[in-house]
Amino acid sequence: VKLANPLSIDQSLMRTMMLPGLLAAAAHNLAQRNTRLHIFELGKVFRPSGSELPEEPRRLGVLLMGDWEEEGWVKADVPTDYYLVKGVVERILAALGLTGSFERATEPFLHPGKSARLQLAGAEAGWLGEVHPLVLQAYDLPSGTLACELDLDLLLATVGRPNLFEDLMTYPGVEQDLALLSEA
Repeated sequence: VKLANPLSIDQSLMRTMMLPGLLAAAAHNLAQRNTRLHIFELGKVFRPSGSELPEEPRRLGVLLMGDWEEEGWVKADVPTDYYLVKGVVERILAALGLTGSFERATEPFLHPGKSARLQLAGAEAGWLGEVHPLVLQAYDLPSGTLACELDLDLLLATVGRPNLFEDLMTYPGVEQDLALLSEA
């Protein structure tokens, strides 16, 4: 979707996926010597709809770079891999009370053999995996960088039940205003 009056030439198109923004943020962090990065973004992407206005589906994008846990006194470092990002997606689904299935992905921006598509209730709900080495090379990022993008609208529509709120306190909070005088 092309903008009629962009601020700059590199911002003349609206995004169709979250990955380029996440990769740019990772490259900026790596330039600041942050080698261990776990970030996410909730936002809209824009797709042509055939009418004057584009479709604006909501997405959840996640990027993992570097070790999951740093080596410490009593533990070894845990590197990121395909199974880690798959576990992150499974935990998101479990928190929503959903179960999905995974099948091999063929996206050109993902590493072949280390990526999958998420199917949820017979619909495609997103993708996950290791970012292709050529894409990482374009952003000067290390190999083994992982990402996923989930269709947030589909996830929330599939849940079908609202999360219930339970008040933790039975009594209202107390607020006091104190004024102190000093006799010095």
